[in-house]
Amino acid sequence: MKIKLLNSCMTLILFVLSGCSDDTSYVVDEQVDSSVNLPSSDKIDHTPRFTFQEQAYIEKLKKRRLRVAADNSVVTYKVGDDGKISGMHYELIAGFAEFIGTEIDLRVVPFKTFFTKDGELPPNLRTDPEVKYTPDIFNEVDVCISGITDIGWRRKLVQFVIIYPSSVVVVSRRGEEIRKLSELEGLRIGTRESSTYYDAFLSVEKKFGFKLDYTFYESSAAMFEAVDRGDVDATCRDADGVVLDMKNVPNLNISIPITDVEHLGWIVRKDNKLLASILSKYIAYCKKTETFNKAWFRAYGMNFNDFLRIIQYN
Repeated sequence: MKIKLLNSCMTLILFVLSGCSDDTSYVVDEQVDSSVNLPSSDKIDHTPRFTFQEQAYIEKLKKRRLRVAADNSVVTYKVGDDGKISGMHYELIAGFAEFIGTEIDLRVVPFKTFFTKDGELPPNLRTDPEVKYTPDIFNEVDVCISGITDIGWRRKLVQFVIIYPSSVVVVSRRGEEIRKLSELEGLRIGTRESSTYYDAFLSVEKKFGFKLDYTFYESSAAMFEAVDRGDVDATCRDADGVVLDMKNVPNLNISIPITDVEHLGWIVRKDNKLLASILSKYIAYCKKTETFNKAWFRAYGMNFNDFLRIIQYN
């Protein structure tokens, strides 16, 4: 009788301990490194483990739609002539919505809108560390999706969900390659206002002491087309975007890198660490299960690890 009672007590203790351990290994502010592929095994359960606070947030999302803003680009969100929707970032966020059991309320906006206040970007936003605010877009959406580069002045305004690394490269016409950054002097540059591309060219100006002649465009596709037509001499873009767009504009050529390796991702409100953590865990899950690599291949025509080798990411 005593032995049976002892066994019953031990069973109850083990049951309680196992139940208590389910969620205590994560904290709300945990930052998941989802920027690279991780080893995968079919024998391992890669399902994300969310904290109680994250689970409660997900339950709220399930009672309404996930509000998403996206820019209109091939790699983010594009509607074809046949009505078919494509875009790696849209594919991933739609997969997340399905994963947690909700739907998407999507808004397509210009890229600049991700960071504006009252429709404008303060002129000293990049240089004054005291200039901080919540972009107006977050009054209407939960997350903005695109290949948004994580840089200092943006971190003042938003919380990043890192998706992948890349680097910015100079793009010119074939036969007009630029082999040194100093050769940009006197050239006409096509870029996008409030973008890291513009920041990269500003850094070149500061380094070499000359000014460039800028024309601003609303999209990366428009920048590439302007170079192809000869309206401008050069532009720059993240290497992943160049790989994609050069399929449609074969007359262009990758000249030289203009930045070191950077990280790109989505953005949420600065104070929304819960959603940032939830999305980071989901992206890490996608990489462990090959979901991310399949989406990447459909977008770029190459495996993600092959791209990492191209930009020499360690």
